[in-house]
Amino acid sequence: QAEDGIRDLASSLVGSEMCIRDRVITTKYLVVLFLLLMTGACQTVDESSQSSDTKRLAMVSHFDSKYIISASKNTFAWKADSSFVLASEHIKPGEFKPLIENAITVALKNKGYKYSKNVDNSDLLVSYAAGLEEELSDKEITRRFGMIPGLQGNSAKQEKYEKGTIVVDIFDKSTNKSVWRGVVQGFADLKMSTAERSKRLESIMQQLLAEFPAIL
Repeated sequence: QAEDGIRDLASSLVGSEMCIRDRVITTKYLVVLFLLLMTGACQTVDESSQSSDTKRLAMVSHFDSKYIISASKNTFAWKADSSFVLASEHIKPGEFKPLIENAITVALKNKGYKYSKNVDNSDLLVSYAAGLEEELSDKEITRRFGMIPGLQGNSAKQEKYEKGTIVVDIFDKSTNKSVWRGVVQGFADLKMSTAERSKRLESIMQQLLAEFPAIL
């Protein structure tokens, strides 16, 4: 009956779809229900058997259902001067940005979209923002982007792990309006190699962009 109630609430939404996925084992169901009632969102909780700090993810996304997904609008490019990675002791933007861009590109290509170097000939524009908690706090994320996954808990090994956030926006180039936004938070392994970090980011973007419609 509870599941029927959630489906009825979700089906009553008009104009937007939201989906929150929280991979934290200790997620409290009352919190999930409260968020559902407050946002009018479709929410699912995935209880992962992985307990490692780096396996813990919280995600939230919003899609404008008025935007029509079409096979004729399947190209994307990077939105000029809109993406950023906040530098820190452990994050160097020049090294990190190519890894994020590659991860987003792989995820979108897997959904049927094509990357274009020519912004003028693209249908969608993509931007992103990333940073560790010290440079990009939950309060700042909420102020800038209007949504927050709310990953809870602190790593027991602060010298090795730190909470990080990545925000991805996808715009309709013809209107310059965002049609999808996704935010993911997790604990970054500060000692991870570049190859390991690249693989990790591909996995995270694959999961985050799972909520963005594929080309049929």
